[in-house]
Amino acid sequence: MRELRRRPLTVALLFLPTLAIAARAAAAPAPAPPRAQELAQRADLPNAADDERVPRRKRLLHTRHGQVLRGATRWRDDHWELSRDGEWRALPAGLVVEWRDEAEVLAELRERERGLAPDERDGRVELAAWTLTQGLEAEALEELDRVLAADPDQPAAIALLRDAPLARPAAGDPRDEPDAYARRLFTAALSAGPSQRELCVQALGELLALEGGRERLHELLARELVSYRVLRRVTAAHALRRLLPGEELYELLRRCALDTSRPVRESCARALRATDEPGVVAPLVKALASESRAVRTNAAESLGNVGFAVAVPALVNAFAVLPQGGGGGSYGGTRANIYIGKAFAYVGDYDVELAQGASIADPIVRIGAEGVVLDARLGGISGYTYATEYRTVHAALRKLSGESPGSSPADWERWLQEQGRRFEDPRREAEGDAGVER
Repeated sequence: MRELRRRPLTVALLFLPTLAIAARAAAAPAPAPPRAQELAQRADLPNAADDERVPRRKRLLHTRHGQVLRGATRWRDDHWELSRDGEWRALPAGLVVEWRDEAEVLAELRERERGLAPDERDGRVELAAWTLTQGLEAEALEELDRVLAADPDQPAAIALLRDAPLARPAAGDPRDEPDAYARRLFTAALSAGPSQRELCVQALGELLALEGGRERLHELLARELVSYRVLRRVTAAHALRRLLPGEELYELLRRCALDTSRPVRESCARALRATDEPGVVAPLVKALASESRAVRTNAAESLGNVGFAVAVPALVNAFAVLPQGGGGGSYGGTRANIYIGKAFAYVGDYDVELAQGASIADPIVRIGAEGVVLDARLGGISGYTYATEYRTVHAALRKLSGESPGSSPADWERWLQEQGRRFEDPRREAEGDAGVER
């Protein structure tokens, strides 16, 4: 009897772990079948509404109108909601035709960019175009900034900025206040990157379609081209290149030869290139014979940046007559004295006069001086070395000709003789032939 009484207790103890496992399994929710999970991830189906497995995160929503909405999103019932200014805003049902997670697209962008060389410009423009189709506008502009920083006139990048549906700078309606519109856009271009600056200049071009707009734009850019601020001069020359090629030639040429800022000279040289008229470089060719080495150096640099090969013979001639170095030596001259001082005035005394019970004090002003006398002697004489001008002319020749026959002036003279009439202005030659026929 005692053994029979102990057996039920032993059996119960053996089944306790099994009962505990069963209890925990009953308390836990049953996992969703694979088909239910798939439906929950598809936000275009009603059964995805309010499902905890549909996360609220940043997405790119492609609408049926071709726009892309970017930001934090969530699905509710039969429509998407987009977070703006801390509030959820409902989008019309059926507006979104496709969506992708932002993190997924950014990862694909990094993978595509990894296969591009740092100096590959056409590939980066194509990557920027793909990025725009995905709705990553900021990232696309960054790619274009890299291209335009290396080549401000890259055709594919300029065309993409002109034709792509990008957000334009907010400057109002040019028909209401054209002067204020132009000033706002020009100011925005000053602090913008290369891509945004192009967009600002394109928006400035809307003034050309208005009555009197061309004159207003020309007046603004001409005034900014002589501004004392470097960035304003650079931006004005850039806008002239894009919108008014051939205008303000005198000031552009003057800046190319005399401006102390290299970015200003480069921007003005590109504006001269936009005229597509090789004869425009004649004043810069003449400046190669200036008595000022700074003017000669600036002119040679600008000729290389303008890019008209007709300047090659003049640069070769300037290279040939350029002194190869400066002089130097010691000089044991006689001694001399140098006085360094200053003079000052002070009241030394008063001349007192008495008149009818009143005294008048007339101050007596005296002159004083203080300083130091130094014993000096001329220790030596040295001349300017023409290394900077030499390198500048050589670099301009290589840029215009696309060749490098040597580093000495004799090499370039010999090379120019072998080229014959290759670097003559074809338009001038055609005009001469026409004159002979007449």
